[in-house]
Amino acid sequence: MKSQPFVHGHHTSTEALLTFDGIVAQTVVEGSMTKVLFFDWLELDVLPKCTAYPGPLSVIVMDNVKIHHSDEILELFDCFGGNKILICM
Repeated sequence: MKSQPFVHGHHTSTEALLTFDGIVAQTVVEGSMTKVLFFDWLELDVLPKCTAYPGPLSVIVMDNVKIHHSDEILELFDCFGGNKILICM
């Protein structure tokens, strides 16, 4: 018999752009964050606030979640100047 994950009630996913000055961009979605929702959040809320390296908000650090690693994400960074440092852990 296949094991089913235990889900009790409602869950949300949260993403935030945390800086030395606090959180400057955030999103909360019902359920799981998808690649499309993450891409849209980067394009509409995060990258417009970033500047070219070595300026403020020029280094973006993301963990190793699969939706953070794609050619589309790299192309999006290029569309916003490409002068940002993307570090995926």
